[in-house]
Amino acid sequence: MMKTEVVVTRHPGLLEVLVEKGIATAETPVVSHEAAEDIRGKHVAGVLPLALAAECASVTEISLNIPAELRGKELSADQVRQFFAGVHVFTVRDITPKPATNVVWNDKSGNRSRRNFLILADSNRKLHAFDGRPIPGVCKCRALESVQDGKWSNSTWEIRLEEGCREVWRGLPDFETFRLTNCKSWAELASTWGVTEKECRQFVPTISKRTAEFLSALE
Repeated sequence: MMKTEVVVTRHPGLLEVLVEKGIATAETPVVSHEAAEDIRGKHVAGVLPLALAAECASVTEISLNIPAELRGKELSADQVRQFFAGVHVFTVRDITPKPATNVVWNDKSGNRSRRNFLILADSNRKLHAFDGRPIPGVCKCRALESVQDGKWSNSTWEIRLEEGCREVWRGLPDFETFRLTNCKSWAELASTWGVTEKECRQFVPTISKRTAEFLSALE
């Protein structure tokens, strides 16, 4: 069973039962009116509209056989136990065709030889660092302008993202720390970037060892 990071419910007794069954802990955040920023990239327990479920890393649904006269009412823990009918874990993917988008980006480095990053996510929420070359299934590109200026040489790129792909982050590492983010945990970074925590843990060390070490040290 995936580690539940957020519980979405308006039934006060549900969390108690989830804790009993090892699906959540007493410290797991509970929201009654979910928003995309609450659940994006996280393992969520509850019932969500499909559009929001597609934002989650996974959705654990607690099936309840609720009699008609109790539907729409808050349930106690004893009632949740009584009507409990099983657990199902889903991953939901939005396959609605989306128009391709263009991104313009300049790759000029910063002081102290800080590399300028453009991070993209494909339709499967896998992360990619753009390096001036097309990425199969993610983007095509062409140079709009090139400036020759020694160590400050740079190019401006027009990048055409494939359907379902998106820009995740762009910029230079922090001047003092050389880190890419102010996030205080892998989970926070995954939520900010809209991908899974596992993907962040695999990708970030390949482009910024200092960021990965910082986030891991906070655990």
